[in-house]
Amino acid sequence: MSLLDFLSNLKKGDEYLELVCLDFSIDEIDDKDNILDLNIKSFVKNIFTFDNANDCLKYLNFHLYNRIYLIVSDRLFSSISMEIEKMDHVVSVFIFATNETCEESINFHCEKCRGIFHRKTGLIIDVIEQIQMKTPLVSTNNVFSNINENSDPFLYSKDTCVFSVLTNINNAARFLTDNRSTIVEKQEMLRECRLYFQNDVIAMKQIDEFSKTYNLKCPVTWYTKPIFLYNIVNKALRTNLSNVINKFSFFIKDLEESLDLLFAKQIYSQWFSSSMNNKLNHVYRGQILSLVDVNRLKSFIGQQITMSQYISTSKNISVAEMYAGEGQHSNDDQSVIYEIDTKIIYEKYVDKPDPTIFYYDISHLSNIQDEDEVLFRIGTIFTVLNVKKTSENCWYVSLRLEKK
Repeated sequence: MSLLDFLSNLKKGDEYLELVCLDFSIDEIDDKDNILDLNIKSFVKNIFTFDNANDCLKYLNFHLYNRIYLIVSDRLFSSISMEIEKMDHVVSVFIFATNETCEESINFHCEKCRGIFHRKTGLIIDVIEQIQMKTPLVSTNNVFSNINENSDPFLYSKDTCVFSVLTNINNAARFLTDNRSTIVEKQEMLRECRLYFQNDVIAMKQIDEFSKTYNLKCPVTWYTKPIFLYNIVNKALRTNLSNVINKFSFFIKDLEESLDLLFAKQIYSQWFSSSMNNKLNHVYRGQILSLVDVNRLKSFIGQQITMSQYISTSKNISVAEMYAGEGQHSNDDQSVIYEIDTKIIYEKYVDKPDPTIFYYDISHLSNIQDEDEVLFRIGTIFTVLNVKKTSENCWYVSLRLEKK
């Protein structure tokens, strides 16, 4: 099989796979290696390059939900190796040699290290082989087979029939809380998870941990963990198909019930506190979208849209900027920052939140507390106020939270 055939047979566009380069540039591969340059960008959805070790570590610490392959120069490897070893989502590390004697100065205590490479060609081929070996294969028997998934959870106009479908899904998810989760439902969900992640060793260990330790007291905390659950539950919701969503009803029921209880406590606390110094006026979300989806967003200016999954936002814009990146993506991917105006929460009672407008401050429950996370449920309505291009491949989207 030729190298071109080998590359073309790879699974392309894995939404949770990233290649992060520290002190190494894919674009600087010699002309004779262009076949590698072009093809690695065709199947790795996101490639990020950093010159500074601290910036790279900061990025890695915020992108816990993705499967990351790291290329780093011998010059900076020692400064990050101990931190990288603690990061389960960093799957493999590849060291590029900038001098012939670097092996003598590198301490190989990083078990994830694939080796030291003196030629970029050999390094890239090894990266490709590792990705092919560890990319989860979708079983023909799992619930997601042959389903076209929507790429952006925001892009549904309130005036379309899809909006009605999403509203029904939201109501169905809430209805599920009327019946307690059963052992059968749990086993059905875990079966689907194991089928989907059957070739992902890390995810399979996480599924086993969930099976043994999960309990009703902590669904929100489990949802925010950098593990398989966040990804697969929202993937199911984005299909907009009740038969797929029902496969995960065990966890969705618990999460919905937990959010109801959280909101009641949240409103009680805010209504009976002596002051409201920390009003939630704006939240932010960072995302990478295709240019097609950005253009769809522009077509919705002045209209109301809703979402097809739970949406995580942050009180801190710097967190959103970390998730969006700076527009340095492969193909036509765009960095998008959403600023969501939430002042409607206080319009009715001025200094107290409206108990009929739902949002969930889960910053105290999240596994990543520095994210200052605020969660919105499926079916939450927003108005698109503006979509503005701020620089090359970077966009700023202004939304306003609306009352149902």
